[in-house]
Amino acid sequence: MPPPAQPSSSSRAPRRVGLSDIARELGVSVMTVSYALRHHTKIPKVTREKVQRVAARLGYMPNPEISRLMHLLRDELPPVQHANLGLLTFAHLGDPPEHSYSRAVHDGARRRAEQIGCAIDEVVVDIDRLSAKRASHILISRGIRGVLLPPMLKPLDCSKLLEWSRFAIVAATYSVRGLAVDRVVPHHFANCRLLFQRLLAEGHRRIGVAVGGDLESRFNDCHHAVYEQLRQRRQLKAVPWLVNPTPERTQRWLARYRPDVIVADSSYVRMLTKVCPVRLVLIDGVSDPSVAGIDQLPGEIGRSAVELLAGKVTRGEFGLPEHPQVTMVEGVWRG
Repeated sequence: MPPPAQPSSSSRAPRRVGLSDIARELGVSVMTVSYALRHHTKIPKVTREKVQRVAARLGYMPNPEISRLMHLLRDELPPVQHANLGLLTFAHLGDPPEHSYSRAVHDGARRRAEQIGCAIDEVVVDIDRLSAKRASHILISRGIRGVLLPPMLKPLDCSKLLEWSRFAIVAATYSVRGLAVDRVVPHHFANCRLLFQRLLAEGHRRIGVAVGGDLESRFNDCHHAVYEQLRQRRQLKAVPWLVNPTPERTQRWLARYRPDVIVADSSYVRMLTKVCPVRLVLIDGVSDPSVAGIDQLPGEIGRSAVELLAGKVTRGEFGLPEHPQVTMVEGVWRG
């Protein structure tokens, strides 16, 4: 019986292009190719780009099984300090980390950094006293290549804060202005919709809103959008918003519009609790366990922001992204 026919060379699957093929083409080591394809900063940017162009031309595709095994291997190893991150605060704005929401974002970021083996330093930056060049030099001298911009008390133009091309950047807020950056933020639209749905289900129709004047700019105008949608559907009775409430203005507003529940900015919760005879719920976090409202999960926002930032540093993604992306974290009702 004749031996079984061997498949012809033309019928065999084409050989997968490997790192050694790219290295041979460029005259560099396989390790250099491996680092360059992972955007590692130890390889010069010019070399990284050259390696990536040749890899694309040769049709290189990473082996997903090998990538999975390497990921599992790294998970088995103890954490190694592999990236220095800077968590910025701003002296001229007071001390935002003392705000319960900001503090929770900071704590979540710090815990996650420790878990993945990153060093994270809180860095005070006074933009009225430090030039972008000087501030950048201070961060780089401390080994910081990734910058996390945390929640702020007020919107701030950060375009001239640092020499941004030298850093990976993630913002944990919409309050950062003047920069097209990747962000991790609360899902304000979903959170506001959840809040109003809960109140409507409880039978409330005259829902009043008492907030600071900059809340909508910080929340990307989502609350107005949900409120107007419900009002146009005639699910809500129209009650004008009370902006920047004071005790006197609040009492006049209550007497005139008679809301049956008040959705409030946590900045005013103490004052409103003293003067309002109706139920109060919080729109932007539960700073007082006795007051119901939306928990925006700030710790989770800090955690996710650090994960995103550490990945950008590892891949060498410095400077402002061409197409910024927003990661939104949905909150939960705490009643």
